[in-house]
Amino acid sequence: MCPIQIDKETTLDSMAYHESDNTLYYYYALSGTLDDSKKISEVKDKVIKSQLETVKNSVELRKYKEWGLSFCYVYYSKTSHDLLLNMKFTKEQYGD
Repeated sequence: MCPIQIDKETTLDSMAYHESDNTLYYYYALSGTLDDSKKISEVKDKVIKSQLETVKNSVELRKYKEWGLSFCYVYYSKTSHDLLLNMKFTKEQYGD
């Protein structure tokens, strides 16, 4: 099903489950104005807080959360392929 164009500047390239750390990984490519490490650094804390709230409130992830999976969101530059942002959320962070 991937790649999936999320919006004009964000593409979900792939997803993977790693049994070794019980984590579901989402790999994104950023382009356009989002493909800027300085800009990402400036908003990093807000993005992490927002993504954690999304995980906490996600109905789609409910079963995975019940199984205790962690969720990792990895954002790369579409042009340089450099890592721009990596966020991992564990059961301890998103749990009730």
